[in-house]
Formats: sequence, C-alpha cells, structure tokens
Amino acid sequence: MVQGQWWIALGSLVQTAWVAHRFLDTAEVWRVSGAAGLGTWAVYMLMHWYGSLKMQPGVSSSDALWSTGMDRSRLIAPALALALAALLLWPVRSLVWPVVVLAMVLALAYAGPWPFKQGIRALPGVKLPVIVCCWVLVTVVLPLRFDPEMDLSTGLLDIGLVQLPLYSAIALLFDLRDLRTDPLSLRTIPQVIGERWSSVLVLGLLGYAGLLVVLRGLLSYSAYVEGAMPWADLGAALGFGLAAVFVLCRSAVRSLIAYAFLADGILVLIPLLYYLGSLL
Repeated sequence: MVQGQWWIALGSLVQTAWVAHRFLDTAEVWRVSGAAGLGTWAVYMLMHWYGSLKMQPGVSSSDALWSTGMDRSRLIAPALALALAALLLWPVRSLVWPVVVLAMVLALAYAGPWPFKQGIRALPGVKLPVIVCCWVLVTVVLPLRFDPEMDLSTGLLDIGLVQLPLYSAIALLFDLRDLRTDPLSLRTIPQVIGERWSSVLVLGLLGYAGLLVVLRGLLSYSAYVEGAMPWADLGAALGFGLAAVFVLCRSAVRSLIAYAFLADGILVLIPLLYYLGSLL
C-alpha cells in the first residue's frame, strides 16, 4: 500500500510540474510540485489509514482510532509530510490556503467519517467528481495561485481543458476495475452506461486531451511563427496514445496491483514523455 501511495504522489508531483513550468520559474515549479507530491502522499495515507480502521470487526470507528496496531505512530510520517508541504507553501500562504483547505476537506470527507459514516463517496454519482476536483485543485489551481498576476479563470480554461479529461479518464479506469465490486448505490458511470460505453468514453477523453495538447504545441509561438517542431507536446500526445493502448488491453491485466500501477502510471508517463520530447 505504501509503495502505491508513493506512486500516486509522484504522479501528483510531475503533473503539477507539467502545469507549472509554463508560467512559473524553476524554483517555484519545484516548490509547488514538492508541496503537491508531499501533500498528496500524506492525505492518501490518512485516507487509507482510516479505511483500515473501519475494517476492524467489532470495533467502532471512534474506539478504533487508537486501537492496537493502529496507534498514533501511524500518523507521524503523514504529519511530517504535511508539515514539510506547508513549509514549502509558507511564502505564498495568503494566496494558496483556500485551495489547500478545500482540497484536504474534500479528500478527507471522501473517505469519512464525516459528514457520512462511509464518506461522501457513498453518495450516488459523487465518487468520480470529487476525485477529479481534488486533483484539479492540487495540480492546476494550486500552481495557478502561485502567480498573483495570472487570471484564474483564463488559466483554468487553458490548462483544465487537458487536465480535466485526463483525470476523468483515469478515475473512470478505476471505476471500470471496480465495476463488479462497487455497491450499486454508488451509481458510477460504468454502472449507469455499462462497461463497453464507459471504455469508449475513456478513449474519447484521452483522444480529446491528446489532440488539444498537439494543437496547443502546433499553435505555440515557437512552432507557428518560428517553425520549430513541438516535440515536447508530441511526446505528451504519445503518452495519451499509450494510455489508450492500455485501455484497449486492460482486460489482459489480471493483477489488481499491476492494473493500479499502470493506470496511475499514466499520470507519470505523459509529463515524462513531454520532458523527453523537450530535449530533442
């Protein structure tokens, strides 16, 4: 489990860096990316920690919080990670604190125990929107707030048009994986429209985001005016294409751990190929 959370945290870090490098200097990119990665790891660990408490038979959630094997020591590492993330964000605290608070409240409410025993994920149709909203807040809105001169609505429109479908596609991949185990009351998209059409929707989202990345590169100043080849954006588009291949072949992946590694790996793969393309 711990290794899985580090993989997700790495995805958060590189996604934030991919967004932030377009309008922040190098030092600020590392600052906001590091904070995003540390915060993501800490919150995911806290969510899974609480989830493990709820699985203890015969123990109420209030009594289980400090029960044997689940004591306060489990919180030390996430607390240190959150403290380090806060330290990285401290110089711009007045700009980013609403984003951080909203993202943490949504993430912790997702797992519970408030406002509902099973968390807001138990509400019909809420699971995917909450996950996507948290990822957009951390990897898009947070770096946008680092630049006080950046118009937030313009930045969201520019960057969110790629990140929103990307995160929705990855969340849908996990809903497809959990189709036979999720309670019907969750009313996830695969439960509503079926496995086949959900897969088509994932492919459409990835294709749409990949096409936007290519168009953004081709219409950039360096490409459109100077005639340079946008290798970085073409590399990112290749990542979207490889993600689509995984969608088409996902039924061949039997291991749940391998499936999660590959699905979450899309978050890392696309910025990595973007960076490699930028070296050409």
